[in-house]
Amino acid sequence: MTLFSLDLEAKEREITLSGKDIVLGVGLPPADFGQQAPGFKKYFMEHSKHGISFRFNGKPINCYLKDVLVSPQNFAAVMCYKASLFRQYRTVNCIDIGDGTVDLLVIRKGQPDLSVRVSDRSGMAILRSEISNSIQQNYGIHLESSDVEQVLMQEATILDEEVVREIQKMAGDWMQRIINKFHAYVPDFRTNPAVFLGGGSLLLKQQIEKSSDFKYIEFIEDIRANAVGYEKMTALHIQKRQGV
Repeated sequence: MTLFSLDLEAKEREITLSGKDIVLGVGLPPADFGQQAPGFKKYFMEHSKHGISFRFNGKPINCYLKDVLVSPQNFAAVMCYKASLFRQYRTVNCIDIGDGTVDLLVIRKGQPDLSVRVSDRSGMAILRSEISNSIQQNYGIHLESSDVEQVLMQEATILDEEVVREIQKMAGDWMQRIINKFHAYVPDFRTNPAVFLGGGSLLLKQQIEKSSDFKYIEFIEDIRANAVGYEKMTALHIQKRQGV
């Protein structure tokens, strides 16, 4: 998948990969970063120590992996999109709602607090499944994922208002369960800004904004935010190393 992505990105930017030195920016969930980051980098470096050679659409590609920079997910995105917050506040709480996990990362004085790294495995896939099962059982209606997301995004639907209210209520209850779990690590989210990112944050924007557990909320709406952040942090790393 990495090779596939490299080639597509190169084509998008009209870059020829063959013969080039590559510095790869990647990321790991906050809870896995401290333990897995060295091994993750080693994995890429060892598998490419003799160069990278592959074929894509019948075309041979040969390049070299010069270095790998591993960053914590969320941190890269927030530093890229919401850096101004760190000039105003000592602590920023970052919550990334994805399909598989919901991640919490606390950033203090512009650096990730690696003592607070949480990846809860109850992502949006769990919520969609819970909603679909409940609506099927109580109303006899089979909902696909797109039907659930349509309601959560407050888009037009022909579902009965009672069903819409139930979906919204279940989403709110699920969000509260996640917040309650995170309170074990951050006792009160009302004392510092919270930045939400990930596709799930956009689907649950209504529930998040209505929550009394937060006082100051900002959203990163670019679902590619982590990837963009990895690239920019990698570029800064290269510039610093070169003394630019």
